[in-house]
Amino acid sequence: PGLLLLVVLFAFGTPHLWVGIRGRAWFVSQIVTVTFLGLAVLGALRSWSPWLVGLSIGFAIASRPNGIMTWPFAFAIAMQILREEHDKVHVKQMVSWSIKSAIPIGAAIAVLLLYNYARFQDFFDFGYVTISGDPTIVSNAQTYGIFSPHYILTNHKVMFFYVPVIQLGSRWPILPSTVGTSLFLVTPPLVYLFHRYKPEWWIAGACSSIFFNFIFLVSYHNTGAHQFGYLYILDAIVPIVAMLA
Repeated sequence: PGLLLLVVLFAFGTPHLWVGIRGRAWFVSQIVTVTFLGLAVLGALRSWSPWLVGLSIGFAIASRPNGIMTWPFAFAIAMQILREEHDKVHVKQMVSWSIKSAIPIGAAIAVLLLYNYARFQDFFDFGYVTISGDPTIVSNAQTYGIFSPHYILTNHKVMFFYVPVIQLGSRWPILPSTVGTSLFLVTPPLVYLFHRYKPEWWIAGACSSIFFNFIFLVSYHNTGAHQFGYLYILDAIVPIVAMLA
């Protein structure tokens, strides 16, 4: 029953379903990222070769570069399994797993940077400052950059405090804010994340992945725009669901 509840929560209690049926390019990239990150974590749980785990994360990075933030979680799971099987983890095992998984990840990053250069003659230009998109989002990217402390307050508000617009008597009495809606309003069980966990490898890895994603997203120039909920939570949804479990 617990596993079934988690599946229902993921399918209907997160933005994943809405993103999956929209069909726009940036939503498709989000779904692809979640799929390959889930595959990477499954691989770590099944003790697959670190090459395959790294390859899965590499494919996720090719779709959304911040997919790399899930590497600490996959690494920690692999180390947890080694510790449980052999009572301890040797530094040599940690280094070996890290290097083997990092090579396909590095290859994916290199291909992505070359792709940017082929398009814009700049390895680090992802096209956000020239894209034909929402004028406000493009203007912000051009003025303050893709990442900036300027965006922190707005992103915090959207992540935690935005609520739907109430229009009683209208055709749509509850209308979600297109800018985004609070994580805890869309997925209330997230409150269960706030309790004491055992000091284990996989817990540390999950917390690290969620933290790095959070730092990445609060300084990002775009809240997700025209969305249900806060779609960027999907970048960290795999370790989040694991911790809820």
